[in-house]
Amino acid sequence: MGDNALTGRIVIKGTVVRRKTVLTLVSISIILALIFGYVINNSLIQVTPTEPKIFVGVDIGFGNETVVYNIADTLEGYANLIILGSLTITNDTPTLTRVCDYLYEKGFYFIIYVGFAMEGYLPPRGPDQNFFNSTINKWGNKFLGAYFFDEVGGKQIDQEHPVVIEAQNFSDAANEYINLVNNYLVHYKTYFYGAPKLRLFTSDYALNWFDYLSGYDIVLGEFVANQSRQIAVAQNRGAANTLQHEWGIMITYSKGKLYGIPSTNIR
Repeated sequence: MGDNALTGRIVIKGTVVRRKTVLTLVSISIILALIFGYVINNSLIQVTPTEPKIFVGVDIGFGNETVVYNIADTLEGYANLIILGSLTITNDTPTLTRVCDYLYEKGFYFIIYVGFAMEGYLPPRGPDQNFFNSTINKWGNKFLGAYFFDEVGGKQIDQEHPVVIEAQNFSDAANEYINLVNNYLVHYKTYFYGAPKLRLFTSDYALNWFDYLSGYDIVLGEFVANQSRQIAVAQNRGAANTLQHEWGIMITYSKGKLYGIPSTNIR
């Protein structure tokens, strides 16, 4: 009985067809219909591009427009991110716009560096005051944000252009650091550039936790000199995860050597 139930026959216009054969034909028809529907739907629906989960690239800290083009051409297909860290580029708005257009056409994501004012509080070293508002939608999600200042926490610890000059105790120093850095970030981003939603980046080798509390969205922990790579990652990732931010790593370069990558010589 079991065999008959499994292999029972159906008569269709005088032809004997096994039940398994009918079920197979029906299954194939359904699969083909689903595939056809999937192809049609995907041809009609415009997929919105999303940011990749991981960014890999370089920070071009020096050089002119030609240098950026050469590096971008060399990295094409190997990296997806370029930080425009050269003030020769970011201080010249027409040049910066051309460079960003070029990177956009090449498919790169990019971040634009802005530095502290040379004297006093304003203006910051970077593009013109209306740059971010006039171009923030031009490059879509390829423009990730602005890289404001550099190694603020490390310079505080090393007492090289520190933000906090004097404090009563450690708690006071921490609060002063957070408030002063935040004042710079808010003033430059919101009041000078008029772009309160601008995403802010920096890289640092100390005080990463306090950088996030100061208003940075993403901090890149640094592999620098002989400092522990494990500690650098742990401190930065721990702060980011606890405070619900994204994070990354900046591998620094000095005298032909990339810190954090063993046995690497660069010429």
